[in-house]
Amino acid sequence: IGFDWAPWLIYYKELQAYHEKHGDCLVPYRGHGKLGRWVSTQRTLYHRQKSGCQSSMSKERERKLNGIGFDWAPLKSKELNQ
Repeated sequence: IGFDWAPWLIYYKELQAYHEKHGDCLVPYRGHGKLGRWVSTQRTLYHRQKSGCQSSMSKERERKLNGIGFDWAPLKSKELNQ
């Protein structure tokens, strides 16, 4: 069973544009339409996958997000940089 990548790729391209404009992938949950919720969902799916739970986060999606500097744990990163 394959996944329909079309909606995912649309948001990924929006995230790429956000990254180009802002220099990061730290999209606020509010104020950027559905993109902020999508980014939050990607983090949730990633952490579910890493903990061994069922998740639609594929290695290919993870690779694509890593390729643009996606931060999987922004709160932890913020604490480490303080």
